[in-house]
Amino acid sequence: MKRQGLFCALLLLCATLTEAGEQPERIFEIGVGAFALHVPEYAGAKDYRQHIVPLPYVYYQDKHIKVDRDGLLSSLWQTQRLYVDFSVSAQLPVNSDDVAIRSGMPDIDWTFQLGGAIKYYLSGTPSADNKLFTELFTRKAIMTDFSTLSDAGWQYGTALHAQHTLAAVNQGQLTWQNRLTVNFASETYQDVYYQVDKQYQLAHRPAFDAKSGYLGTSLSSGLVYRKQQWWLAGFVLYRHIGGSKNENSPLVQQKENVSVGLGLAWVFN
Repeated sequence: MKRQGLFCALLLLCATLTEAGEQPERIFEIGVGAFALHVPEYAGAKDYRQHIVPLPYVYYQDKHIKVDRDGLLSSLWQTQRLYVDFSVSAQLPVNSDDVAIRSGMPDIDWTFQLGGAIKYYLSGTPSADNKLFTELFTRKAIMTDFSTLSDAGWQYGTALHAQHTLAAVNQGQLTWQNRLTVNFASETYQDVYYQVDKQYQLAHRPAFDAKSGYLGTSLSSGLVYRKQQWWLAGFVLYRHIGGSKNENSPLVQQKENVSVGLGLAWVFN
């Protein structure tokens, strides 16, 4: 399951997991679940993988901190509509031997991202069932094989989020989530995925010097259904890297990727 795209897809399965109505001051839930996924190895790769992934389910929320599949989120400052958050998240590694175009190149290690976001709520609040907000974010990336640490640059961008709770279905809550994200990244970050150093160049993989700048745009849409202990989610994620700073890298084999997934979990209250 060493796929950067796999983790990105799992992030989209994270949604509002409490029942509709007034939110308690503290929520703690654990459970078990599994996810079926069809995802690219990384943005721009033509290689796809299918996975059935068993994963533990953890959700904690109080007035200041939330822990879920997005990682750790802490609210630092807020007004009626403006919120400043700090978050920690991770990306799964990529085994280059599983990607034909990257064969012989270094693997991509675990990548942890730490950063902040300024969110402006056009409607609703973070705990509301229905909300619409924009976001400006920046994240510091650090790679590790758990023996050493290395700098992986910065990722930053803007996003528009929309969440709407639909009518109750069979006494459960159905939530529809959509997100449009425009991503940028530093040269160090882009090097990880799109640079080809001279020692790794081949006839079909010429050397390429990756640059900082526009990384790509993604659009995701997902449904989450929660009934008592059962949690079911499905999503579609579309990525477009046409026009990105490094679209001409030999490691970019196509300009569009589509990921799909379906998850089921049993939550112990």
